Amino acid sequence: MTQPQEEPQDFAALFEAHLNTLKTDFTVGDRLKGTVTAIDRNSVFVDVGSRSDAIIDRVELEDADGVLQVAVGDEVEAFCVGQADETLRLTTRMTGAVADASLAEAYESGIPVEGRVLGERKGGFDVQIAGARAFCPYSQMDLHRQEAETYVGEKFTFLISEYGEDGRNLIVSRRRHLEQEQVAFRTRLREELSTGDQREGVVTRLMPFGAFVDLGGGVEGLIHVSELGWGRNLKTEDVLSPGQQVTVTVLELDWDKERISLSLRRAEEDPWNT
Repeated sequence: MTQPQEEPQDFAALFEAHLNTLKTDFTVGDRLKGTVTAIDRNSVFVDVGSRSDAIIDRVELEDADGVLQVAVGDEVEAFCVGQADETLRLTTRMTGAVADASLAEAYESGIPVEGRVLGERKGGFDVQIAGARAFCPYSQMDLHRQEAETYVGEKFTFLISEYGEDGRNLIVSRRRHLEQEQVAFRTRLREELSTGDQREGVVTRLMPFGAFVDLGGGVEGLIHVSELGWGRNLKTEDVLSPGQQVTVTVLELDWDKERISLSLRRAEEDPWNT
């Protein structure tokens, strides 16, 4: 008859023991790993072994098209930025006090950091990352070089490629971060893209033989000059301009050679039909 009375006591003891195993001491800059437990419109909730789930702003885990890159059950890695109302806040990009505390760890672990391009200097750009000054060579600012004024004054995400003198000598690369995103996006695109699909893209470069279009994440396809429109003898510069948004049809996919052939005219109605 004593068993029913012991069960609540046993449960209380187990629960108390469980609470004692949870971590309560977190420091700004701590790098944490956890599992996504829930997702809502604004936040992603992560179990990091604390008394309650930590929170990451959803936008940090979305790609350039606003598509969420994690699901419930996925493991994520992020940095502690503090606690508010007994809720642990996390970030995937190190800024402010977090960057000040953990630039060395970001270098060793390959964690992205956020920085503002202050200006141009010999060989590249000065970049402000929290309280530190870094240098980004021209070749490491983008996948395809553009005019310097395109970057000055803007915030971007970088990877630290060199760390020396306790953080006083920093060299960063935006290109490496873009290349990582490109590989991840290409993997997803390979699973979902088929010939005949229509996609939105942005014109990046014009060539005599056609135009390159960014389909997202830095993955480019080529519109051959013969696929620019239904007219004859069309020139690339007469039809398109860099930065222009276009709707294209996928003609051919060759993932081994990393070639995506696109058509502008086939995304439009054939004038001969009318």
